[in-house]
Amino acid sequence: MPATNKQRILRMPEVCDRLGVSRTTVWRMSRQGKLPRPIKIGSSSGWLEADIDKIIDAAIAERDRRAA
Repeated sequence: MPATNKQRILRMPEVCDRLGVSRTTVWRMSRQGKLPRPIKIGSSSGWLEADIDKIIDAAIAERDRRAA
């Protein structure tokens, strides 16, 4: 089976859960440029899962850099 490049869009509750922050914090991070702006689809907004994963990976790298 060939590899596919599917991109998943996460809605606010899942973004909050993945990052461990509140809705207010997600919007604040987005305004501050710490989180990409959401993708608007109709009346809904969401974030690419890959973008959220990058935020988490960067936080892990920063933690590991400080521990070294």
